[in-house]
Amino acid sequence: MIGGDAPGLLLPRLLGDALDLRGFTGGPLDPVPRIDHAATAVLGGGFLLLVAAAVAVETALAGRRKLGAVLRLGEQT
Repeated sequence: MIGGDAPGLLLPRLLGDALDLRGFTGGPLDPVPRIDHAATAVLGGGFLLLVAAAVAVETALAGRRKLGAVLRLGEQT
């Protein structure tokens, strides 16, 4: 996610004058970038919930394993 968002946000600034947006905006000025804070917060919160769910599932699955099975698994690699 960050790997695609960062270049997408930086690309217009890197291209500078080479990126002419007048054909899309119909005016002489480039549009002012606006950040939707609500959408950013929802996406960030969703990401944190997914991480928390993954940790909970992994913890639940790890709790069912016996110590001997975990140690034997380590010897196979």
